[in-house]
Amino acid sequence: MKRKRGGKIRFAVFFAVLSITVISPAMSANLIATPKITIEESWDSNIFSTSDNTISDYITRATPGLALSLETLQTTIILSGSLEYTRYSSHTELNNRGTTRYSLSVEKPLQFSPRLSLQPTVRFVESSDSYRRNQLIASPVPGLPPSEVVITAPTKTRDLTGSLQLTYLLNPKVDLGLTAGGTKRTFLDNNAAGVDSDTVTGGASISYHFTPRFSSGISINASYNTFADNTDSRSNAAGITAKYIISEYYTFDATAGVDYLRETTLTGKDTNSSPSGQFSLTYARKDFRASLIGSYGLTGGGSFGVTTHRGNIQFTLTDQFAKGWWGDLTGSYQINQSLDTPRTEDIRTWNGNVGLRYQAAEWASFRLSGNMNRQRARNSIVGADLDRSSVLLGLDLSKDYKLF
Repeated sequence: MKRKRGGKIRFAVFFAVLSITVISPAMSANLIATPKITIEESWDSNIFSTSDNTISDYITRATPGLALSLETLQTTIILSGSLEYTRYSSHTELNNRGTTRYSLSVEKPLQFSPRLSLQPTVRFVESSDSYRRNQLIASPVPGLPPSEVVITAPTKTRDLTGSLQLTYLLNPKVDLGLTAGGTKRTFLDNNAAGVDSDTVTGGASISYHFTPRFSSGISINASYNTFADNTDSRSNAAGITAKYIISEYYTFDATAGVDYLRETTLTGKDTNSSPSGQFSLTYARKDFRASLIGSYGLTGGGSFGVTTHRGNIQFTLTDQFAKGWWGDLTGSYQINQSLDTPRTEDIRTWNGNVGLRYQAAEWASFRLSGNMNRQRARNSIVGADLDRSSVLLGLDLSKDYKLF
């Protein structure tokens, strides 16, 4: 069963990549190769992610990478990969624990026709540092729930996520949406406390434009989750969707509904239900953008070996306040709770990040950022109470080469 689920995820990822290759040559404009290297010097307050007797260290990180960008008339398709090399000032036993990552994304959905668009996303991250892993995969993926951001002791994991989001305009007032996706987390260390998990999701929605500024409709979603400890769950959700363009600068999206769960655990079978929903409020004006997003529902993917209630809220501010200068501020809160009584998993995680970037030249930019994490575990096998902060200074070097 586990091999079967993994095969479906690999098929979803393959289909996402295949969707890129079937683009009409008439849509292609330029193929750009961008070799790059990032050099970072950082200080980390808790390199072993422990509750007490924390140990800090200075870390030098070099990350060579390559990005291939296909510029079409409607969007830019980006396929990128990188490999991290790290050097710890004091704890050299951690030097071989770098991070590997690959991703495929599009700046805007691929427009196959005036009515049909497709948005594929694929991410692969392999890392021994959950703190670093969360920084790379925490951002939302279309069609998938927010990623788990629990911080654990150093454990090597491999994360693969992929999704496809299709939108079809049935007529000028009716939109049809289809989504498919999957996540796979594998623990590569034998002493890991986490449990391998696979998740396959699918969904459909239909929306009617009542006015140029307001649309609403219904959505249905299904998810099948399997875990390496021979437990599994199936969840189905139905909800009402709404989108309102408040003004030229403000947009509000929301979904409210109910999740239904059938679960097979080590002690037997069980059913459950839970309210679910998500929302986003965005403000965009010139070079300034602000967003507030939130979600709550049943989630199967992650490290716990069981389906959990996951609540997530995040705000983001970005601004180009001067020529060549950008600033950003992000804050988030996530709660993960198991469904059993009493709960075996109940973890809350807070994260804050502030950053400053300066574009010194077309091929070089500098970054300065600070990050703070607070985690509190009332009950957990995977995570624990801990605090972890870091300060980072980075240099990004890259150069575009037009292949055709």
